[in-house]
Amino acid sequence: MIEQPVATAAESLRTTWLIGKFQGVKAATGPTGNLIARLETPNFLIDGDRSTLTGVVNNNTAQPLTASVRLDATGLTVDGSPTMNVDVPAGGATNVKWTVTARGAADADLKLRAWTAGGVSDGVEQTVSVEPHASHSDVWQSGSLVNFVDRNITLDHDAMPASSHLRIRLSPSVSSALVPAWQYLSEYPYGGTDSTASVLIGNCILARNKDAIKPAPAVTARLVDEITRGELRLGRFQHDDGGWSWFPSGHADLWMTTYATWSLLMARDAGYAPNDAVLTAAMKQTASLAKEWMAKERVEYGEPSSLALAAIVLARGGDKVTAAKAVDYIMGHRDDVGPITYYNWTGDRACCVIAAHDIGGAYATKASTWMEDLWSKRMRLGELAAWQVEPHQQAQGAYQAVPDTGATAWAMIAAETVSPTDPRLDSVARWIMANRTGDYWVSPGVTAVTLMALGPYIAASHEREPDFDATVTVNGKVVKTQHFGTESLADPDTVFDIAGGDLGTSSTVHLQKVGQGRLYYSLDLRQSKAVGGIPPPMSTWQRWYDRVWHPERLEAPFEPSGYRITRVYLRNTSRRNAIWEDTVPTRSKDYQVNDDVIVRLIVDATHAGSHLIIEEPVPAGCTIGEVSSDEEESWDSWWDYTDVRDDKIVFFVGDLTRGRHEIDYHLHASAPGTYDVMPTSITGTFDPTLHVNGKPDRVTVK
Repeated sequence: MIEQPVATAAESLRTTWLIGKFQGVKAATGPTGNLIARLETPNFLIDGDRSTLTGVVNNNTAQPLTASVRLDATGLTVDGSPTMNVDVPAGGATNVKWTVTARGAADADLKLRAWTAGGVSDGVEQTVSVEPHASHSDVWQSGSLVNFVDRNITLDHDAMPASSHLRIRLSPSVSSALVPAWQYLSEYPYGGTDSTASVLIGNCILARNKDAIKPAPAVTARLVDEITRGELRLGRFQHDDGGWSWFPSGHADLWMTTYATWSLLMARDAGYAPNDAVLTAAMKQTASLAKEWMAKERVEYGEPSSLALAAIVLARGGDKVTAAKAVDYIMGHRDDVGPITYYNWTGDRACCVIAAHDIGGAYATKASTWMEDLWSKRMRLGELAAWQVEPHQQAQGAYQAVPDTGATAWAMIAAETVSPTDPRLDSVARWIMANRTGDYWVSPGVTAVTLMALGPYIAASHEREPDFDATVTVNGKVVKTQHFGTESLADPDTVFDIAGGDLGTSSTVHLQKVGQGRLYYSLDLRQSKAVGGIPPPMSTWQRWYDRVWHPERLEAPFEPSGYRITRVYLRNTSRRNAIWEDTVPTRSKDYQVNDDVIVRLIVDATHAGSHLIIEEPVPAGCTIGEVSSDEEESWDSWWDYTDVRDDKIVFFVGDLTRGRHEIDYHLHASAPGTYDVMPTSITGTFDPTLHVNGKPDRVTVK
């Protein structure tokens, strides 16, 4: 298809520069040539999408030109001829359109060339990511071995082998696992107060223990810059009263304030003093909020509790009087059971041990006593040891919770505070290493706390010097052999992938070690699971019938977590009669180019929740516009923060009340085609097990 575009030659030149800058395009000639070729594409595609790619040819001469234009698209199926002949007016431009279909999940390499019989030519190369028509899941297995171990790997029946893989990590020591965890923190994509503080904590741990961890010179060189950036970012996020919220637009609370303040104190103790005014205001607000908390408890969502973490911050920051009051309050209420909270969690008790030790005097003696009580409540798992979120009481009967990484890390920090050379720490460190989720632990917050626990452990040199050979066999075939010696302690994990097509439905991974030392391993099976076909849209008659006779069919059931997410596509439709005219949003998934698409996300909650992340994929042929909420009487949205990406929009919800909430956002239909949209999802920051999925959709742009 050939069109004459409205854009002028100058606008086309400016657009060429923008595409080349932001989409990784390589132009064959500069923007001053007589013939300029550029390519307009969606930012991404989903396997199976049909889209229209537009080649734009600019003629910068004073004479009309006849040009041949060719599109080569590796990874896409092009309808019709890839080469077209077009007439380009003098000083003008011509559009050439190709209809393509995405086949297979891989990057599509595009090459557009334009040339004339007179030898004038130009070209451009571009890559478009093609994502699988699938959702993703990870299944981890971790552990350590002295001789050998066999692990079974099973692909789910609906997994797509070509888009799945098994990632294997090998470490000869705890120290070699810390750098990948630090990199996970530094590359975490969402920059709220908690994740910024977690990154700062990870940087400080690495800086304080770099002699023992021995990171690569490039990592060491980044630390000072990373710490400075973290301190400055927290300074920008700080409220006028000295507190912090999840994102700057939210309301300050005790948890975020104490967590941010603690990260600044860790930077200070590592030799990177933060701004005095920021830290002073933070300490003052922490004390104020802690006193308010003890006067009237709030609903709690963290583990350990906000007040327990505040006790550490106050003690370490010098306000030992308020810290002692917080410790006494927690230990006096640790056996209370009520509708709001109680302080029987492992993390709370561990924080009290740490705070009491820092307060000193009689409290230091209490810290030793409380730590021994905490040791008595650990779970002994063969040669390993760990803690549950809430210590199990044998008298409570049948149910016993599984050990928890965060609780175990807090207990380990408390034990190191009281007695850093306690030999029982070995069994705890080994359990933590055996429960990695890939190259990190559960979430940014848990990873930061785990690094705090393992940093002093490594510095105390508990581990023996490795000298062994490791062999990895998959289904009887050797896929990796490697020697680990003392020189390996400064290296990062050994990481390699096994393609899903080489695994089969069920596979056995055999890991063997010969020699002195301990091998830590992690197996991460990342599966792409096919998302089923998109159901046809419901007719108006069927929707009316169900609304009257079967209203339960119109809404999906709640997930076991008590949440439900629904996505509705709308378009503004005119209504008129002899007296008035207006527009109303009506359901539609069929649009024209340049239409305004209204997307409504409906979140239903049977109970309150906190610190949730809503990830909303967008159609490939649309771009994101404005965002609005259902609370028109307020300038503030009911969520805390919005992060816009090329392929999705992310909403961060600090506090979600029971009931129904809506988010409206607008898309601009930009590229003709048929596009599948993957399900909207809700995940929990403090509860990694919480995962809610909506339904897939299909949007058509004509």
